[in-house]
Amino acid sequence: FDLPGAERYRLDALDPADAVALACDRLGVDALPPEAAAMIRQKAQGHPFFSVELAYALRDSGLIKIDRRTCQPAPGVDWQLVSFPDSVQGVITNRIDRLRPPHQLALKVSSVIGRLFPFRVFRDIFPIESERLQLPALLCDLNTLDLTMIEVPDPDLTYGFRHIIIRDVSYNMLLFSHRRQLHRCQRRAEF
Repeated sequence: FDLPGAERYRLDALDPADAVALACDRLGVDALPPEAAAMIRQKAQGHPFFSVELAYALRDSGLIKIDRRTCQPAPGVDWQLVSFPDSVQGVITNRIDRLRPPHQLALKVSSVIGRLFPFRVFRDIFPIESERLQLPALLCDLNTLDLTMIEVPDPDLTYGFRHIIIRDVSYNMLLFSHRRQLHRCQRRAEF
């Protein structure tokens, strides 16, 4: 890193207000309920990705309700009892665990392919043949939940994980024997 003309910048944690503003931006809301904002400030400690994942976890678990650009706490929530893991990996695991089994399986199978996964390969190695027609809808749901996104449109439709940590958590949720089997299928599908 000692290249001529190179400058070195130290990236510090986001200011707590900026971390909450980033979470609001990703959720598409003007403001968060004070309890949710306090949780993001306290747990994420200014880490941008952790701040956003906590916001998504609050949304996915139904603790906050979003209507257009307004975000409200769900009725009857005792915020003193609300608990989320203390690591970004733990929060992502929590989000994945809340998904329906077909969505969980879709994330796990795609994680074997890599951060980017061509739809054709994903479809070909998906282990439950009778559910392959539902894969576009499953991936649409995962996109809506901000876990995956379209990277390349048709005709070479390719999806990607929104972050490599989401891919890694999904991959690590697979049993070793299932990983090995899916990797074998992937090698056959790519040829």
